[in-house]
Amino acid sequence: MPREIKLLSKAGLSEKEQSLLIKIGTYSFGACCILVAAFWVSATLLNRTGKGTTISRPGLQQQSEVNHLDVEAHLFVAKRQMSSSRHEQAIPHLQRALVVNSRDRTIRSKLSEALLNAGFFQRALSTIESLLLENPSDSLSPYLMARKGIALFYMGNHQQSLEALNRCLEMYPNSAEALCFLGQIEASIQLPSPKAVEYLNASIEADPGYVEGWYQLGRYYSLTGEYFKGRRLFLQALNLDPLHSRSHARLGTIYYYLKDADRAKKSYQTALAINPDDFNTRYNLGELYYNLHDDKHNALYHYKKTLEKNPLHPDANFKAGIICMSNRMVKEAIRYFENSLHSDRTNVRRLLQLAAAYEQLGDLPKAVKTYQEIRGIEPLNSIANQKIRFLSSY
Repeated sequence: MPREIKLLSKAGLSEKEQSLLIKIGTYSFGACCILVAAFWVSATLLNRTGKGTTISRPGLQQQSEVNHLDVEAHLFVAKRQMSSSRHEQAIPHLQRALVVNSRDRTIRSKLSEALLNAGFFQRALSTIESLLLENPSDSLSPYLMARKGIALFYMGNHQQSLEALNRCLEMYPNSAEALCFLGQIEASIQLPSPKAVEYLNASIEADPGYVEGWYQLGRYYSLTGEYFKGRRLFLQALNLDPLHSRSHARLGTIYYYLKDADRAKKSYQTALAINPDDFNTRYNLGELYYNLHDDKHNALYHYKKTLEKNPLHPDANFKAGIICMSNRMVKEAIRYFENSLHSDRTNVRRLLQLAAAYEQLGDLPKAVKTYQEIRGIEPLNSIANQKIRFLSSY
């Protein structure tokens, strides 16, 4: 086996992806050589004749081939990024592909998907609506109409979202995307939810190859505590797409709740290998070390890695603060506790830890002030009231 193919195999690429990368590399190198030669010959002739600059037709043809390969390479990278849930990183590659053909509906629809999943809801909606206006009845329409409903939901327009999704199903009863998201909406309203299960099962029946349908049904069962059902569904999603990082992450959570620490760790690590930016899975790996292995050192490492991606992650900050307190790193613990309260200053448990840290540091005025803050939230909190009486006497 050639050395290049061995390297690509070790990178985890499929035979098809290996073939595409090798073809792109070969064509790009050949095209570049031809272009350089063509420009050299052209420049030589121009220097000899002194005539104006023109590019020959073969040169234009080679340029077109290079552009085609450039687009294929960017689309390949975008596909891999989106498969690993790194949607924001896929956006510039899709935009680069559109430079060559700005009207390509398939690439633009992929861009709308990346924008939507990256949280750029208004931009996604604008792209979707533009595509629907251009051609409201082509093969992309069911997909685009469903995505329009999803974008509206995330923008807070819930009634418009439901109308858009139901209109999509009226026109395209087998829209797996619309059925799947309606199932997600039902599950977000109530658990358990027979209606959610009905929608999600219908989504899978409409398109057995739709990975998101299997994933969302597995997620539903993991949330209702039916772990073995959820596990089976996540494995099916991974059978369709082995690089689906969210299914690996959810499998890790199921194994965590089943107290299977080794499998949970492997699933979390696989998810993070595919998507290193997944800070929630990084936090869950910290929880595994903290609760199942009683390994505070590695737990703190992963909580800190979580905070590199999301500095105000409330739970990671709180757990990091707890570990620092146990290691007598009080000033660092205070910083973590303060960050854990950034989005919710009414969390009494976290405020109690913060007050205790100030007390241990010897900053009694701040400790008393924090205990008073707790009493303002829970007037009958016995710890806060006792501490205020005790510390105020100093």
